[in-house]
Amino acid sequence: IFHLTFFKVFERGVNALIACASVLAGGGIILMIILAPPHVNYAYYAGIILVLMWTYTFVRIPFFWASWAGWMQVILYEIAAVWIRPTPLAVLINNSFFFISANILGMMASYFLEYYTRRNYYLTQQVEVEKKQIREMNRALEIRTLEYQTVNRELEREMVERKKAEDALRASEKKYRQLYMTAPAAIFEIDYPNRRFISVNEIMSNITGYSKEELMQMDPWNLFTQASQKIYLDRIRTLEEGRDVSASQEYELRKKDGGILWVDMNIDYDMDSGLPVCARIVAHDITERKRSEEALQESQLRLAEAMDLAHIVHWEFDSVIQQFIFNDPFFALLGTTADQEGGYRMTWDQYADRFIHPDDRHSAEDVTRRNLARMETDDPVDVEHRIIRRDGEVRHVLVRSKVVRDASFHGVRIYGTNQDITERKQMDEERHRSERLQGVLETAGAVCHEMNQPMQIVSGYSEMLLKTMSENDPNREIIASIIMQIDRMAVITRKLMAIDGYESQDYAGISRIVDIDKSSVKGNV
Repeated sequence: IFHLTFFKVFERGVNALIACASVLAGGGIILMIILAPPHVNYAYYAGIILVLMWTYTFVRIPFFWASWAGWMQVILYEIAAVWIRPTPLAVLINNSFFFISANILGMMASYFLEYYTRRNYYLTQQVEVEKKQIREMNRALEIRTLEYQTVNRELEREMVERKKAEDALRASEKKYRQLYMTAPAAIFEIDYPNRRFISVNEIMSNITGYSKEELMQMDPWNLFTQASQKIYLDRIRTLEEGRDVSASQEYELRKKDGGILWVDMNIDYDMDSGLPVCARIVAHDITERKRSEEALQESQLRLAEAMDLAHIVHWEFDSVIQQFIFNDPFFALLGTTADQEGGYRMTWDQYADRFIHPDDRHSAEDVTRRNLARMETDDPVDVEHRIIRRDGEVRHVLVRSKVVRDASFHGVRIYGTNQDITERKQMDEERHRSERLQGVLETAGAVCHEMNQPMQIVSGYSEMLLKTMSENDPNREIIASIIMQIDRMAVITRKLMAIDGYESQDYAGISRIVDIDKSSVKGNV
């Protein structure tokens, strides 16, 4: 048999084989009943009940095969007791009652065992799927964060290069005319009163698509989009009021082909009576940078949406001033706002006192301290703890943090995220609760089986004794009370076998016990 377990065919037929083995075991006991002398064989029915208990509960074969094996043994016994080895009617009824009752209780136990086994398997698979999805989302967020950091570094590098170019232009103002026609930027002069170009260089012609001749015949005002015209008029009104304007301004220009060109104009005005009469302008084409900024904003929006879906918020901790830097989504997770908490900055003690569960404060503080003390900076640190929202609700969060260090390897800032994992925790608790309930059901089935047999014997003998007593017998009331209590115990065992939930009630004010009425099927078995 051991060698057969290595073959697939054994896996498909093992349940039927165990069921047949059970029928064979029961058949052996029935054969003993047939061969044993009268009176002695009347007590052998208990062996069949043991086989039924083994079949329905211990080996945990499917409900169909367990029920088939149980009822086959009952049928074999009835055939043997009625036709092969006739049994007195009273004994036959008594034994048949036990067999039928044991089969019904066994079927219930087998059904609930199979039901909760399948249910626990389903819940476990659901939890694993959720965990896998969360891990995949976290990996995707980490990858996207790295991409955004790369984009940010590129933008910073571009801005640094642009500033260097502007500084170089200001430093070389005296050589302006020599470099005018070959400069790597659009350079032109405007006559404000006459609304015309005084001069333009080749770059200006290239980026707008107009030839130099066409530009010299145009009104510069017509190159501006409507939004840029409004910005220009606002700057002129500011100059008329005697206030300074920035030397640099971004504008949208219309190209010859109808496209839009973004330029950053550095303007040097010649003023007369508070109004510009001439301007020398150096314009840099920043169209690609604008597109990159728009793409970055869109990516940040998508990242924020993804973090909302995953219930993730981010934060920073400045170890130099020992303060957290929070944001609106973070406060939303805590059920509060920055106005209610007095701003976006908060010390560790303030945050712990207000929002960290008292039982988890020490572990959370210890992880933060060890994180700062670590010399490695590559691996993030994870810790789970509970938070108490402003409305009093307790939730579970997964905190992931990473330290950024200075040249001396001192931790100067921690970047981290908090993920709400309350639903995942609740699913885990539900699975544990189901496992506990299964244990209660198994215990209830065993207890009920052990109690039913002596209860039936006590009840049977009590009824027989009651029939032999006269109406005036002083012990008759005692025997009747015994029968009533046995019936009450029978009701209790039926309720135990019908448990399909788990509810408790207060007991003597010192503990809680299972409420059998509320926990049993429909509560009225």
